[in-house]
Amino acid sequence: MIKKSIAFTLAESLLVMGVIGIVATLVVPNLKNNSEDQVYVAKARKVYTEIETAYERAVLKYGDPKDWTKAQTNAHLQEFLNVKKVCTDATCTQSMAVCRKNYAILKDGSSFCCGYVYDVINTSDLIVDLDGPQKGYNTEGKDIFRIHIELGNGITTSKIRAFHHTPVSGAAPTNSNYLQWILDYGNMDYNKGCGVAWETKTSCK
Repeated sequence: MIKKSIAFTLAESLLVMGVIGIVATLVVPNLKNNSEDQVYVAKARKVYTEIETAYERAVLKYGDPKDWTKAQTNAHLQEFLNVKKVCTDATCTQSMAVCRKNYAILKDGSSFCCGYVYDVINTSDLIVDLDGPQKGYNTEGKDIFRIHIELGNGITTSKIRAFHHTPVSGAAPTNSNYLQWILDYGNMDYNKGCGVAWETKTSCK
């Protein structure tokens, strides 16, 4: 009895390869974007932890930051961070104009500065660029984030936070709390246009 061999024809093989190619073009960009986002998420968490630790050590040494100037805030935090270079020249390149002076480049390539001190609303803003001033997207919510120091008033103690305005359930994340979103939910899906919101829709999935 003669057995018939079973095999794909050339046309069938080409059809299967074509389908695989179409699926790959749809899936691979998403995988690449998700992978890149996770790199930024991991680095954002790391940098925030380092700055939070530096802040706590600076408070122990120099007292409540409600009395620190912008220059002092920069200097006190830099003392406890792994700083590679401090730029004090107005011509220095930085991704945000408020950090044209007195920003520090850390040894991991990230940079930060105290960009604002708001006396009226009693807070300071630290500007962090995860991949430094001359690399990356230079875009808030992607590689640039704000860390807020809620200054004490003699009654309350100063606190460092990953948000400025307290996140509200159902509201979309903004540049005042992008970093807190990353810490809470571990993604950057607010950049994907799928309508994420605090507590109600925390990813595009």
